[in-house]
Amino acid sequence: MNQPRILIVAESMDKLTVLENAIKNKLNVTVVASTSHDEAVVAIEKNDDFALVIIDSSLAVDKGAELAKMLKTEYNNILAVIFLSNCDFGANEEHCCAEHAVDFTKEPTNELELRLLLNKINVYLEVYGKKKLLEAEMEKRRQMEEKYRNLIEFTNTGYIIMTPDMKIVELNSNAAKLMGYDNPDEAIGSNPRSMVSCKDIERFDLAFDSLSHTKGVDNLKISLKVKSGKATFVSMNACLINSNQNKIFCMMRDITAEMQEEQQTFITKQRQKDKIVQNMRDIRSKLRQDLMKTV
Repeated sequence: MNQPRILIVAESMDKLTVLENAIKNKLNVTVVASTSHDEAVVAIEKNDDFALVIIDSSLAVDKGAELAKMLKTEYNNILAVIFLSNCDFGANEEHCCAEHAVDFTKEPTNELELRLLLNKINVYLEVYGKKKLLEAEMEKRRQMEEKYRNLIEFTNTGYIIMTPDMKIVELNSNAAKLMGYDNPDEAIGSNPRSMVSCKDIERFDLAFDSLSHTKGVDNLKISLKVKSGKATFVSMNACLINSNQNKIFCMMRDITAEMQEEQQTFITKQRQKDKIVQNMRDIRSKLRQDLMKTV
């Protein structure tokens, strides 16, 4: 992960230099310095990936409040806006915090106060680091889910997600098509078991009754009588997802053409076998006839 970036806004160059050097020397961050409200806005518009924005008391209160409001309404990815005050908390605190400042801290005037400010910044940076890691993990998961869904959507594979009692709660268009529905919404709430052919229902029940987090359904070939009444052969693979609710994730693939080809191959081989048997019978019959003639 890249170094966190901190924006410091202070009209006083002396204060800006002190803060910038202190933060750079003590913390592993990149510091961007601005000497005015407008300069800060330009820096943010150029790259708004800041962990923190620190607004010094040398910036006019109304300008500081305006900047804080803009950051929190238009750039809510910035974790915190910290105001530094050179006076006791009071009207300034109320005004600035009302405009969405996260923190309001006394401007450091000695080494102890500076250390306290750096500790506070470090706490925010730790939170920011965890936030970025979480965002990266969520983005990685989103990309994986999108890739997986696209892979399924653009192949001939159908997927369905079912409750433990096998009621469909989600499916893609390929699964809906396999079951004879015009669109996925029509299949929500239905039970695929009701479509399984009588000759395959026992194998279907045995496979799904034994489903567990350590055992899935692997390449179960069955025949479905779909909504249109047509018989469709499918191959099913299933597993349990979500340990709390035990939903069933099932992938289906149309193997009708494969099964028809297998059946045709079986018929062809059976015919060849029958032909060979018949030829053997004919040969034996002819041998008997020839034997009878010689006797």
